[in-house]
Amino acid sequence: MFSNVSNDNVVNNESLVNKPYDKSLDTEFLDHAQCTKTSSLPVIIAKIIGLLKDLLFTIETLSSRKRNQQNYGKVIGNPDTATKMVVLIHGLNAHPSQMDGHAEAFRKRCGDDVLIFQVQVHEKGNCHKDVATQKIADVVLPFLRQNPRLKLYAHGISNGGRLASLLAIKLWNERIAPQRMMVCANSSPFYGTKMMCDPSSSSFVRNSWKKIVQSPLAGRHSDAIYHDFTWGSQSGRQDIENMRRAAEAGVRFEFDGGFADSKVTPPSFYPSRIRDARYFRPTNIEGHSSIIGSQRTRQVTSACEFLLVSS
Repeated sequence: MFSNVSNDNVVNNESLVNKPYDKSLDTEFLDHAQCTKTSSLPVIIAKIIGLLKDLLFTIETLSSRKRNQQNYGKVIGNPDTATKMVVLIHGLNAHPSQMDGHAEAFRKRCGDDVLIFQVQVHEKGNCHKDVATQKIADVVLPFLRQNPRLKLYAHGISNGGRLASLLAIKLWNERIAPQRMMVCANSSPFYGTKMMCDPSSSSFVRNSWKKIVQSPLAGRHSDAIYHDFTWGSQSGRQDIENMRRAAEAGVRFEFDGGFADSKVTPPSFYPSRIRDARYFRPTNIEGHSSIIGSQRTRQVTSACEFLLVSS
């Protein structure tokens, strides 16, 4: 189930295998709490540091938005010569500029041999997952059908990672060979997040908190997002089960996440029992957004290893 990759960023696979699953959480994700705490600082302090790093990362992306604005929401590259396609998906209520660094890195590594699609997610992802996924598939699928040699790497941060996974599942259902696809999900709430809804809380707390997370100040989270991102939601469990089936068929999955994440309850981004999946973490304290930059080199390198191998 776990690949043996000798890299300091890889979660220790042996310790993960030997750790018992947390039965209270339905064994949908890896029990990795001790494996991924990479700092002796208390978690609350680490999360504050992560939030500060998130702010710095967001400020950095502001400078690239104007320069790359013309690239967002469309496929860039020559479909007649490309043998690789990279789909980069931003997070919930976020901006495509989150993926500017990844897009630039892929252009440097792959040159004219790659198509790059920096997705502008429908309603910034604040909609039903099937709607958002379908709109991405409507763009990607014709390229894959037109060129059977084209391999796909789908990468997303947070909700974008969830959509990248759902995209691969949808394309597989559309008869695209699973061996042509690789997914990297970075800090994605597959099992939901207690920051959206913790079912163990009292009904008063849940109802009050729902009003807060659906307020303009908190991002006007839609009912669909609230439902999907509730901790332990049935929707999330079904997505994980579909990912398992896709992995069994041949889709390759990688997962990143860090213990200092302030938005997604950490175990959620490590779904368990995904065949041949690889699980990574940053060696430094990183926040929900700053992890995009900290893991970029590893992710691009891993993606290119997959994309450069002939189908």
